[in-house]
Amino acid sequence: MFWIGIIVHWLHVFLAIFWFGGVLFVFAVMTPALKASAPPAALEVGAQMGSRLTKVMAPVGGLTILFGIINAIVFGPVKSLDVLWTSAYGVTVLIAFLVAIGLAVLGARTGQVGMAISTATDAQRPLLLERIGRMNGMAVTGFVVVLICMVLMRFGL
Repeated sequence: MFWIGIIVHWLHVFLAIFWFGGVLFVFAVMTPALKASAPPAALEVGAQMGSRLTKVMAPVGGLTILFGIINAIVFGPVKSLDVLWTSAYGVTVLIAFLVAIGLAVLGARTGQVGMAISTATDAQRPLLLERIGRMNGMAVTGFVVVLICMVLMRFGL
C-alpha cells in the first residue's frame, strides 16, 4: 500500500504541475501572442490551440482533483467529513478542493470563450481575448491559493 500511495501522490503532483503550467503558458505566452498577431493568424492559431487545450486540460484537471481526493482520504488523515471542519488540515483540504473545483469550472468556461473566437466578428475578437486574459489571471490566482494550501498541508495545517 505504501508504494501505491507514493504513485498516487506523484501522479497528483505531476498532473497539478501540468495543469498549472498550462494555465501559466496561456496567461503569459499564448494570450499576449494572439493579441499581438494579425487577426487571421490569431484566429487560426487560437482556434487550434483552444481546441487542443480543452481536450487536454479537462482530463488533467479532473485527474488532479481525483488523485488529491484519494490522497486525502485513502492515504491521508481525512477519514470522515468531520475532519474537514474540525482540524486545520481538514479545513485546508476543503479550501484546496473547493478552489480546484472552481478552477475546473473556470477552465471549462474559458474554453467555451476561446472556442467562440473562431465564430466571432473582427470587433468581438479583441474583447474575447481580453476576457480570456482576465479569466486566466483569475485562474493563476486560484492556483496560487491551491499551492499555498498544498504547502500548508505538507506541514500539517
